[in-house]
Amino acid sequence: MSLSPPPSRDKDFFATPWQKWFSSVFSNIVSLLSAKHAALTVTDTTTINLTVTSQNLTADTIPIAQTNYTASRALNTTYAASATRSVLVMATVKCITTLAGGNAYVQGKSDAASPPTTVASGLVGIEAGLLNENNTFQLSFIVAPGMNYRLNSTVTNGSATLEYWFEALL
Repeated sequence: MSLSPPPSRDKDFFATPWQKWFSSVFSNIVSLLSAKHAALTVTDTTTINLTVTSQNLTADTIPIAQTNYTASRALNTTYAASATRSVLVMATVKCITTLAGGNAYVQGKSDAASPPTTVASGLVGIEAGLLNENNTFQLSFIVAPGMNYRLNSTVTNGSATLEYWFEALL
């Protein structure tokens, strides 16, 4: 059975061709998972997270849980990822300007250097902000196994503070 989706020109995901395709994909996923986990019961409301490889669908590399590292993480500090698994970093930061025209930025970086210099996330923050501008931003990025990572902050007439830092092993 082919799992090729309908042509890209058919963008109505509720149309019959797409519904048949989604149903076919879901049926194949259920068959693969049921074969691997005999006790698995799958319903149409079951959430399934999968890693897709070139040959197989597996459920063994799924992040089991995210861990709250807020108490043990800080901005401008370098951390090392697991040597065997990638890490999904999810952080919330607050940027405040204390003078008109102040700047406060945060950006994730990751590579083998210490400190890392390769950009790994978007740049968030306030540029030439208003007096007492106060904004909260979220960042996320994936760190390859064995690499270093950090959240860099740059501030002029303001502050950048870490609100939350969560990680999930992938």
